[in-house]
This record gives sequence, structure tokens and C-alpha cells, in this order.
Amino acid sequence: MLSPPKVQALQDVLSLSEVAAIINTTRQLRYQVYYLTTYSLGLRLSETLNLTIADIDRHLMQVHLRYTKNKKDRFVPLPQATLLALRHYWKTHRHPSLLFPGGSHHIFDKTKRWSWTKAVYKKPLNLSLTPVA
Repeated sequence: MLSPPKVQALQDVLSLSEVAAIINTTRQLRYQVYYLTTYSLGLRLSETLNLTIADIDRHLMQVHLRYTKNKKDRFVPLPQATLLALRHYWKTHRHPSLLFPGGSHHIFDKTKRWSWTKAVYKKPLNLSLTPVA
């Protein structure tokens, strides 16, 4: 016997003020820059975590994404505000290769998801929000 297909509700689309509210509820600079980078570039969480210093091209104002979900490289435009935020954040840790280091490798995905959930529920947005892994 066949069961009916599962219906998945679409995620809510955030306005700029809602994204700003989520970013501003986080207290640590690394999370603020992480969320700004993820949203302004339209990346998945794992794509943002895997960014390296070499992936940022400040002259052409673009970011090279490697090893994406479809296993294809791609380029995305880099907004000036995101570049300035990344520069400011990088000065706090000066890791030789990773943009978002933490521990022995990089900031772990579970930590990001937990802080995202905490930030979303601090603000009464009443939205169905989950980051894309």
C-alpha cells in the first residue's frame, strides 16, 4: 500500500530587519560575522564553515566556494559590508587559513545550530526558521 507523499512547508523568507534582529541578538562577534556572511552570500552553514582566507577575492569582490553540496565549485558576489566585517573579525584571531576557526579545526556545526536556535527564539519573530546545512 502506498502512502501519500510528505508535504514540506517552505521556510519563511526573512526581511532585512529580521535578519538584523537575529544577528544583533547574538553576543559574540564570531557568531555575528558568521550569520552575516551566511545570509549576505546565501550560503549553507557548511559552506560558510569551510571558507578559507584564499577563497576571498577582495579585488574582484567575490568568494570562491569549494566542495559545495553538488560537489561543484562556484563564485558568489561579496558585498562590501561583508568584506569589512570579515576583515574586522579576522583581526581578532589571525588564523593563517580559516575564516572561522575554533578548537583544533573550526567552529563546529552543532555549536552554530544551537546559537542560531537560541538567537531566533530570543526574538518574537513567529517564523519557521532553520538554517540550511
